[in-house]
Amino acid sequence: MQKYRVSLDDIEQTKNLAIFFANKVNKGSVILLKGDLGSGKTTFAQFFIYEICGIKDVVTSPTFNLVHQYKSVNFDLWHFDLYRLKNIEEVFELGLEDALKYGVALIEWPELIEDVLKVSNKVTINFQNSSNNRIAEVTTEGVFCKNK
Repeated sequence: MQKYRVSLDDIEQTKNLAIFFANKVNKGSVILLKGDLGSGKTTFAQFFIYEICGIKDVVTSPTFNLVHQYKSVNFDLWHFDLYRLKNIEEVFELGLEDALKYGVALIEWPELIEDVLKVSNKVTINFQNSSNNRIAEVTTEGVFCKNK
C-alpha cells in the first residue's frame, strides 16, 4: 500500500490529481473521496469524470440524487454521494453492487461503508491551516487494483 500527501494550492493541482487517478482505474476500481465539507471532493469528481467520460457541464454533486451514472468507452462510472444516508442498507439500494461489478465507483462521503468495502484507493482532501489551500492524503494499492 502506498500513502502520500499532495498539496492542492490551486484548482490545477486538483485537476492533475484527478486526471492521474482517472488514467489508472479500470472496471472494478473503487475510489473513496473523503474530507471537509467544501474542500473540493466534487471538483475532483468533475475532473475525474471529464477525463474518463468527456462529460463536463452536467457533473454535479449527487447529494440530492445520491448517485449519477455516466458512460465511457470501457465501462460505466457511478458517482455516489452518501452524505445523507443513515444506514448501510440504503447504500446497496442505490446500485452499489452493480457499480462494483460492472464499472468504476467514485464514492463521496464513504464513511458509512468504508470498512465493509475494504477499499485501498482513497483521496482525503482537507483544508490546510486557515488558508484556502488544501492537502490531499492519498492511499493506493498497487496500480489501483480492484477492491479487495
